[in-house]
Amino acid sequence: MTDQFDKPPAEKPPPPPTGRPSRKSAIIVTSVIAILLAAAITIPLIVNTGGRKTPIAALPAPLTSSSSQSPSSRFSYTTIPSTTTPQSTTKPVATKPRRITAREWQLIAKNPDSHISERISIYGKVAQFDSATGTNGFRANVDGVVHPSEYGYVSYDTNTFLLGSESDLANLVEDDTFKADVTVLGSYSYGTQIGGNTTAPSLQVNSVTVTGHSK
Repeated sequence: MTDQFDKPPAEKPPPPPTGRPSRKSAIIVTSVIAILLAAAITIPLIVNTGGRKTPIAALPAPLTSSSSQSPSSRFSYTTIPSTTTPQSTTKPVATKPRRITAREWQLIAKNPDSHISERISIYGKVAQFDSATGTNGFRANVDGVVHPSEYGYVSYDTNTFLLGSESDLANLVEDDTFKADVTVLGSYSYGTQIGGNTTAPSLQVNSVTVTGHSK
């Protein structure tokens, strides 16, 4: 008869599962949760940066159709001051006087306002240069060509008013004949000694040379 104490001890069965995850499983689950949380935070940040609600570097805003947004609202324009001078409505003044014929002078004298700023050469004889005209203007009979002297007399036809600096006109007196470089100013109206009024071509004297003196 075998003693019961001589039997080998029976093996114990493994303990039943307790429902707790292993350490490895816990690490995997924690990593997945961390990734999901990071994705959940990043997505709204990207959307918000498109709307410029956060200081994070923003993605370019979506382009809009030109039909729904005008160029002036989509772009910023800088106005550059123009350095260009507006073009004058008057004719430019020539650098040198133009020699004209007697007929060309008649056309200018007929309508001087349409020849303003034209620079021409003229010839004439001083008709009045006294206290009534002043020291910077005089009245003369003028033409576009020189008239020769005959028996000490020189005759020019067109009554004209000329203006210039006092120094340039200082050597002129009545009955002097002259050649002048002038610029057309237009028409000029002035009162006469008998109480009337007359209109004549008006010229700006650029330079003048006395050529003689006659009756």
